[in-house]
Amino acid sequence: MFVKETKVKRSGREYSYLQLVEGYRDENGKVRHRVVANLGRRDALKDSGQLEALAGSFARLDPPMAGTRRSVGPLLLVEHFLRELEVKEIVDAALPRSARSVLSVGEVVCALVASRLCSPSPLYDVAGWASGAAVHELLGVPPALLNDDRLGRALETLAVYSEQLRSRLAAGAIERFGVDAGRLHVDLTTVGVAGAYEQSALIAKGWAADRRVARQVRTLQASTADGTVLYSRPDPGNAAELTLVGA
Repeated sequence: MFVKETKVKRSGREYSYLQLVEGYRDENGKVRHRVVANLGRRDALKDSGQLEALAGSFARLDPPMAGTRRSVGPLLLVEHFLRELEVKEIVDAALPRSARSVLSVGEVVCALVASRLCSPSPLYDVAGWASGAAVHELLGVPPALLNDDRLGRALETLAVYSEQLRSRLAAGAIERFGVDAGRLHVDLTTVGVAGAYEQSALIAKGWAADRRVARQVRTLQASTADGTVLYSRPDPGNAAELTLVGA
C-alpha cells in the first residue's frame, strides 16, 4: 500500500490529489493497483495540517524493520528511568495537545532527554541519531517525526510550564527512589552563549565566573549530599546571585 499523487488540470490550472493505493494480484497473477481512498487535494491537506498528520500516522503504522541493527547501550537505562519517573505521562497531563500534532510534547521530551544522555546532538540531527538507535523500539517514537521544526515547537510549548514540571518530576523522583532530600547543596553557575538572541528572556550580558562581562545564562542547581541533582533552573544572565539563591 502506498500514497499516489495524481495531477488534474481544470480551467487552465493543475491540481495535485493524493490517493491511497493498494497493490494486489489478479486471477492471472499479474500485479494490479486499486484506489483504497481518496485523501484529497494536496495543497488543501497541507494548509489544514492533515498532510502532516497523515505522514505521522503512516510513520507510526510502519514498524521498525526486523533484523536491522540499532544502537542500544545506555538507551536501555534512560528508557527505564523515563518510565519509572513517568516523564511522558506527567508532561502530557500538564500541557495541552494540538489536534494537528503527531507527537505529544511528552514524547518529544523523552526523545530529547534520551538524545542528551546517550549521544548529544543539535536539534537538526536528533532524527539522524534516533534512526540509528533503538528509539522507535524502546520509546515508541518514529525517528522520521523528530525534525527540528517539530522539536522547536514542542520546546516553546514546554517553556511555559517548565518550572511546574521540574518541581513535579523532582518530587516524583524523591518519592519513587527514596532520595534523601533533607539537606540540599545549591550551586549557581553560568553558561556562556554565542549567537544572536536579541529577544531572549534568559540570555543577557552579566558577570561570568572568569570575572568578565559576557552573554550568558545563569543556571541554579540543587543537589543532594551525594551529588544527585534534584532541581535545575535557568535564570537571566544579568540577574544577581543573591536574588536567585534567595528565590
